[in-house]
Formats: sequence, C-alpha cells, structure tokens
Amino acid sequence: VVLQGGDRVLLAVAGELDAAKIALTQTHALEDVTPIRKGSNSAPSGVFTIPVHVTAPCHYIGRDAKVDLSNLPGLQLVSVERSTGAVLHWSSVGCLEVCEGDILTFQGAPESVLQLRKIPGFELQPDQVGKLAGPKVERRLVQAVLAERSRLVGKTVKDSHFRTEFNAAIVAIHRNG
Repeated sequence: VVLQGGDRVLLAVAGELDAAKIALTQTHALEDVTPIRKGSNSAPSGVFTIPVHVTAPCHYIGRDAKVDLSNLPGLQLVSVERSTGAVLHWSSVGCLEVCEGDILTFQGAPESVLQLRKIPGFELQPDQVGKLAGPKVERRLVQAVLAERSRLVGKTVKDSHFRTEFNAAIVAIHRNG
C-alpha cells in the first residue's frame, strides 16, 4: 500500500503513550495522534482495512471462513492470501477454508480491531508489531492522520521504515475515496 496524505492509520505503539505521541508528531509526518479505547468518544469513524495473520492454535483453522467469520460484529472478510501467494476474494469463492499461515484481510470499524486482537491465533501485522520494543502489555492502539506534506507520502508502508523510526507499526489504513 502506498501512503497518501490524509490517510488515517491505526498504529500499534510500544511504551508510554505521551512519548509515542511526541515521537510521531515532532517530525511532522503525522497529525492528530489519538488513543483508541473501546467505547471512547475519540474513536475514529470510517472503514479501515485490517490484515490478520492466522497462526496455530486458532479454532478457525480448517473451518469455513464464509460461515464462521461472517458474524464478527463490525467486520467483513474481503480476501484471504494463502502462504503460496494466491489471493482469494470473498465474493469469488464458495467455501473458503481457513489455513494456518493465511493472511485474512478484513474491513471494518477501528474499534473492531480490539476484538480481532483478542482472538487466539489472529496476529495483527506480526512481522512488524512483534518487533516493537517493550513488553506486549505496554502496547496501545492509536489513530493518526498522515500529514499532507509528510515525507512518508508516496512510499509503501515497507519502504517508509515506519516501525524502525517511530517504534510503531501500521496495522490498518483508512482512505477517503
């Protein structure tokens, strides 16, 4: 995904929230850094794209995603990327068995991310979130807006080296239009 000015991103940040907010905004890369809390008035609105990696043990492995994952409140499964690289779109398949190693891409409200984090075997961007410094209990979800003139605009998430620079991982993106 190529980052654009005005993108709203959900971030997993490590450490103390105030320090994270300062680090994220002082470079003028991001604006409006706000914590995500269940039931919070500051929760962002809109539909975010949220990739989730399936690991064992997960009770969804071997089950039909169209049946078992269609009832997650506030979320819709849009595609499954297999470990082979094949991408299966929700609308183009009948039965869709969940396999270990799949990357499930959901669309939904940001507070639904909190729900996904609680499902055993679902990992949000494990390659990046898992590398954050600090204990897991100190990780928080925040939203931020990519500044229009940010040096990150036009770069892919990977090429932005976001985690290395900010000790935060992009777990979902919302784009208007």
